[in-house]
Amino acid sequence: MAARNTSSAVALAVVALLVTASAQAAWTAARTGGAYGRATSVGQGVTPTATKITGRDIRVTWTAATLTNGAGVGGYLVRRYNALTGTEVAITASCSGTIAALTCTESNVAKGSWQLTVTPLVANWRGTESLKSPAVTL
Repeated sequence: MAARNTSSAVALAVVALLVTASAQAAWTAARTGGAYGRATSVGQGVTPTATKITGRDIRVTWTAATLTNGAGVGGYLVRRYNALTGTEVAITASCSGTIAALTCTESNVAKGSWQLTVTPLVANWRGTESLKSPAVTL
């Protein structure tokens, strides 16, 4: 029995090392004494829509992302880019950090032309950043 537990632990450790930053694995013991694994991954974020709502505020909205097994993600990382240069710029506090909703509003954004992206997050795992939104100009 100890040999079976040791070999299962070694197998789990090897698989854990092979899993990439955008995948997770779940392990379940089978009734027959073996184990099987089921992997899932975090996909690409859905391209958001950016809309000027008033003055220098931009509302960013997007569709929910799911894991390849159909489960929802834990949140999103929003990024803003200069639409002319492609350079990433600091996002304002209202859209920074992990966003649990499917929308956020960036307030008091500098004048310019901007594109936004979203990246799905699950615990310490990150999906692929979405394509950039159509530009919104302030």
